[in-house]
Amino acid sequence: MLASQGPIGGESNHSAERLSRSLRILNLLAAVAVLAMLFTARWLQPNARGLGTHQQLGLPPCTFVALYGFPCPSCGMTTSWSLFTRGQWTDAARANLGGLMLALIALAYLPASCYFFFSGRASRGGWFSLALAIGLILAMLIAVVQWVVRLTA
Repeated sequence: MLASQGPIGGESNHSAERLSRSLRILNLLAAVAVLAMLFTARWLQPNARGLGTHQQLGLPPCTFVALYGFPCPSCGMTTSWSLFTRGQWTDAARANLGGLMLALIALAYLPASCYFFFSGRASRGGWFSLALAIGLILAMLIAVVQWVVRLTA
């Protein structure tokens, strides 16, 4: 990590890792991708069944459902995002709680990725990357737990 020099030649309290040009551009592309996903989710009409909204994009029905007759852990995620963008957070959680968490993470990541792009600096100590990784893992675990609960109910 590169430290910036303070006025007396010591390390500044505001030092943060300087990002390469390619990482800055990657953060900009990530922000554009998140915006595209959120706008797409808003454009889609949430399926009343709580799953199947993705089929409006021309995608096939869930292969897991077709093969095994019951939904997979990610069933309902697109519906969850679509409901999230409409402010229907309770319904989004019912459709897929992990999907709701991913939408919240995406929304939180948007301003951060713009900051990383425009400032050219990463978070000090890498705390943001760690928080992002933990959030993504938790969202996946919650989606799986919700799936298991639904299968046993």
